[in-house]
Amino acid sequence: MFVQHRVVSFQSAVIVTLAATVLSAQSPPTPQLMGRGGAEVTVGTVVFQGPSSGLDASDVAALVRGGSEGYLDCYMPVLPAMPTLGGEIQLEVTLGRNGRPTVVTPTLLPNAADVSQCVARVVHGMVFPRAPQRQPVHFRVGVTLHPPVAQRSTAEPPNAASPNHIVVPGLPGSVIRQTLHTYHSAVDHCVDRATQSEPNLSGQIVVHFTVAADGHVAEATAVNPAPELSGLAGCITSAALTWTFPAPSNGQPVSFDHPFNFSPVNN
Repeated sequence: MFVQHRVVSFQSAVIVTLAATVLSAQSPPTPQLMGRGGAEVTVGTVVFQGPSSGLDASDVAALVRGGSEGYLDCYMPVLPAMPTLGGEIQLEVTLGRNGRPTVVTPTLLPNAADVSQCVARVVHGMVFPRAPQRQPVHFRVGVTLHPPVAQRSTAEPPNAASPNHIVVPGLPGSVIRQTLHTYHSAVDHCVDRATQSEPNLSGQIVVHFTVAADGHVAEATAVNPAPELSGLAGCITSAALTWTFPAPSNGQPVSFDHPFNFSPVNN
């Protein structure tokens, strides 16, 4: 069996080839969904990036809504320690020809990256309809977590966690994602090297970036990678030190974390 790896949270070559993103279809807004203990989950609009290959946006949205119990399982355990935690987790999803997600990119809630990554894993485990045209499909959808009403903060505006969903003063989240997309081949190279000795290697590596005032990457370190991923983490962080972002608009160095999730896809 040939095992092909897809980088789950980096938008590997398949999605980056869609350089000119087209918003081809979207589902209608959805109301508030399932709640538990006063906390609630809403699922937003599904937007296809490029051709939908015959899939219906409302059907895709219904499946994402079906994961609400799983999203709450991710969310509820952290509320006792962070009772006002909430916000939108924007997910960029690539579906393979068999209807299974091969790429799920979560944006990270401040101070709660584990919750974002858990929600992404729920979606990654779903099975969607196969596209009639049997082509990979890419879409974006937001899952918003609402704390119990009595705990909701009035100090921050709605969606404070996500103005383009990665909050970095001086460097918009959309710019961060677009820049990372341009370097997908370097990450793919690292994954290819690592999987030569371990074809079924899978997991997540979170990289902490510091971007200098002129845009070059001054620091790239893996945050507590699993031992079996240390070699892959070293390859990715070494490559990242050669990358360049647009200069931050505030003229100051900026820091952020980005998760690289990957898993084998059997063809």
